[in-house]
Amino acid sequence: EAMGCFIDDLVVPEDFKEEAITLDRLAADNHRQLRNTIRKTKSGRRVQVSLIATTVLDEKKFVAYIGIYRDITAETKSQLFQEVLFNISTAALKQSEVKDIYPIIVSEVSKIWDTNNFFIGLYDKASESFSLPYFSDENDSFKVIPARKTLSGWVVRKNKSVILRKEEL
Repeated sequence: EAMGCFIDDLVVPEDFKEEAITLDRLAADNHRQLRNTIRKTKSGRRVQVSLIATTVLDEKKFVAYIGIYRDITAETKSQLFQEVLFNISTAALKQSEVKDIYPIIVSEVSKIWDTNNFFIGLYDKASESFSLPYFSDENDSFKVIPARKTLSGWVVRKNKSVILRKEEL
């Protein structure tokens, strides 16, 4: 189904067309290109890729262009998680007051997840509740919430982290 199609029309997202044109020009001028960029799958999902683009010459005559794409989405995501954890850990070691680290935690976590509806809860075993020194919500405002019948309470009781999808809630 890709026969006769220009590769850039198949894999380059609209907002990366200029970059693709530049890469094509550089490769045509016999400049080997190595870079990380964004491309799209057949279904249109965007993926992070490592790209090598160059020309193939035979006795100094142009034969073809070669483009090699390698999906680096998982590597990039893992690297970002490590960076976020490192930045939070470093900030925790530098802060003298625990409350000073909350904005840093939110800023770092927002690199990975949407933090528009986000809270930091400190569990109080005696009252079986969470105090919320940081709380951001589009609709509600709380300073304390009960641990009972909440996902956060479940995590504390099980002593085990969990990531749930919408359909699992």
